[in-house]
Amino acid sequence: MRVTTAFKRLLRLDDVNVTAVEFGTSTITVAVALRRRRLVCPHCGHKTSARYDTRPCPSSWRHLDHGVWQVQVQATLRRLSCPTHGVVVEGVPFARPGAHLTVDFDDLVAWLATRTDKTSGSPSNPGRFTRFPEPARRAAQSSVRSALRKESASR
Repeated sequence: MRVTTAFKRLLRLDDVNVTAVEFGTSTITVAVALRRRRLVCPHCGHKTSARYDTRPCPSSWRHLDHGVWQVQVQATLRRLSCPTHGVVVEGVPFARPGAHLTVDFDDLVAWLATRTDKTSGSPSNPGRFTRFPEPARRAAQSSVRSALRKESASR
């Protein structure tokens, strides 16, 4: 089995192809390419095949750790012109809009925020819990949106 195939299965990233895996001393960088040809606005879901341009540098998201290695997912993304939101970077299926964490990592942080008090990590690592509000907010918004979609579909 190739290493790209193994990481595709390990990370469970839907609708992407793993194109390269690079092992550093403390990080694993996984390069991915989106399978879809059409661009999707991450905010409203507007789809188009016309791209505005391609970003010159790859976007990066933090994924769940594998053992002692931090995992970074990278993708070169295109930009599209959305009639509602203007020029935006296309959405990816494994991360919420505006996040630099994958959905799995976002959900883990949100879950930890509900189960952990703010002082439990402070003595050994001050400031560790200062980033909880943003992933928790994104996870809550995502849950509310999916619940509203299910409710409107059942009518």
